[in-house]
Amino acid sequence: GINAEYGKQWYQRRVRGDPYASPSRICVTLPLQNSKFPDWSWLNSTRAVALADYACRKTVNIISDLKADCKARGSWHDGKGGELRIEHPSQNIILRTSVEVKEENILLRFCVGLPAKGRSICGHWAADICSNTIHQIVTRACCGEPSDTDKVDLENWVKTYEDQENLRAQLSAAQLIAFVPDGTVLPRAAGHLDTPLSGRGVVSFQSPPSLKTTLQCPHKGISLEWYKTWCYSYCWRWLSW
Repeated sequence: GINAEYGKQWYQRRVRGDPYASPSRICVTLPLQNSKFPDWSWLNSTRAVALADYACRKTVNIISDLKADCKARGSWHDGKGGELRIEHPSQNIILRTSVEVKEENILLRFCVGLPAKGRSICGHWAADICSNTIHQIVTRACCGEPSDTDKVDLENWVKTYEDQENLRAQLSAAQLIAFVPDGTVLPRAAGHLDTPLSGRGVVSFQSPPSLKTTLQCPHKGISLEWYKTWCYSYCWRWLSW
């Protein structure tokens, strides 16, 4: 399908066979020049990964705000389905297929539970999801006029990821395989979560002065001290285990 506004195109990569099969998959392609993302945010491959990750998280929040991820439930004769989802990212900034910057386009891949009553398709409901709901979500995520907060958030997102990649590139020369910055909260909030533990009594990580090294961040503008015993003690034990 083609939406003339902003040059959006969407494709159904897979259509569910019946209301009880796995959701359909829809891909929306939008030219980056028609989005509100600044040119510098996809200047190179590193920034493109950070931009896609930022857009994915923003899309997840918009879907949640619209309650588009809520599945309708009912009896056999009532309408069921209608949920719209995109992969919920972890706290890591990594290359994902849910949102991808590719060849001057940004691609957003959704899972859609096309609605039905029993074995009958709810055509008008499905058309509203594909034509209106998805259009609204992509427009808000990529084409809406960004606020000052959005501009700052995107810039910080890209700079943070560039700092991460730069630090990783320095590990080999420093004879390290990983880094842990002072002030890091290592305990997780729960066994099934990757977010840090919070609240009173949480102790942040502090390395002894004799076991620190210094790496330079391009955007931080300051030297950071890192715990270097990962390479010589902990990781060696982990690799030997």
